[in-house]
Amino acid sequence: MPDFSEDTIRLAWERSGGKCECARSLHEHTNGKCHRPLSKDKRSKAGEPGAWEARRKGVIACIKVTGMDDWHKCEILCWDCFTKAHEKSFHGKIAKFVRWRPFGKKK
Repeated sequence: MPDFSEDTIRLAWERSGGKCECARSLHEHTNGKCHRPLSKDKRSKAGEPGAWEARRKGVIACIKVTGMDDWHKCEILCWDCFTKAHEKSFHGKIAKFVRWRPFGKKK
């Protein structure tokens, strides 16, 4: 999980209006964004209605806002979008590769 300060997360939460900010085309959201309602007290509570997490925006998005406060680089995602985004991220791909480990298998 990203190491944003509580102030950064609070500002990003206020910007989100308590709704998921995901606009990833691969998630096939209606009208381009998720907008799922979230509960402020449900951060990191996977499986619960309204669960969410703060995530660092993609590298390109961060480059576009270079020099701005961190809250511009922080996005609030519902738990479903957060896990999908993590699976598609570079770290998610590396984790899957490491679990696969074809090297050194005995025949």
